[in-house]
Amino acid sequence: MNLWIFILLFATALIVSFLVLRAGTQSGPATSARFGMVLSAVAIGLWALITMSAFDVVTISDGQEFSHSYPELAVVGVIGGALMVVALFKSAIAEFNIGDGL
Repeated sequence: MNLWIFILLFATALIVSFLVLRAGTQSGPATSARFGMVLSAVAIGLWALITMSAFDVVTISDGQEFSHSYPELAVVGVIGGALMVVALFKSAIAEFNIGDGL
């Protein structure tokens, strides 16, 4: 994966994760548990992509391609994904409690 695409993907995952955590801490009729569930699912996908692509980041310099591996970013991706799974379950429980159950 190209370095610039990786940076864009990482920034997007951070923004979506912030939105998930912000929606999870707000309460009231304006906040929807379904919105939190959808955002959590999107964030899980983004963090999974970051984890997989952290092992093959390509930079191009003077026409030559260099491939780098960043296992530390893969660990950050796993932690971010785990946090979003917890947020997804929290939103699902909130949706279950708001509605009539299954």
